Amino acid sequence: IDYTALSLAVPEQVRFRIKLEGQDQDFRELINERHVRYTNLPPGNYRFLVKAANDSDVWNEEGAFLDFTIPPAFHQATWFRALCAAAVAALLWAAYRIRVGVLERRQRLLIDTQEEERARIAGELHDGVLQQLSAVTFNLGAIKYQIPPGSPAKAEIAGAQDKLVEIGRDIRNLSH
Repeated sequence: IDYTALSLAVPEQVRFRIKLEGQDQDFRELINERHVRYTNLPPGNYRFLVKAANDSDVWNEEGAFLDFTIPPAFHQATWFRALCAAAVAALLWAAYRIRVGVLERRQRLLIDTQEEERARIAGELHDGVLQQLSAVTFNLGAIKYQIPPGSPAKAEIAGAQDKLVEIGRDIRNLSH
């Protein structure tokens, strides 16, 4: 900030008191300086005050002032910070959704694999074990009709047939 005061008698002996409200605690006294530099001022409203004294040490107590504003840079603005927070939240949400999608695909793959294995076992039970049980049951039925009606072996064969039918039913239930 450049400033000056008129002194027709001895201009090199003019003294100044300066203060930047919001930055300086109190007035600073300068002798024959006509500019001051402030660096790294944060965004905000400021008032620069200057008072001068002539060579007779008479101060102008009213002084002069300059009001100015330093606007925030884009990265200091509230909208930019809100936008960054929203972007971080969106990235976290996207990461969450991607992770959930991976877990769902893995779970679906596990379920599909288990279903394929269950279908394979059910097919093997139906085509293998149940076919053999049915064949044994029919063979026992054929043998049962060859035995005379009052024989105790006929009742044993009927019991074995019933047991085989029950085992076949249990295997079907397990496979489903």
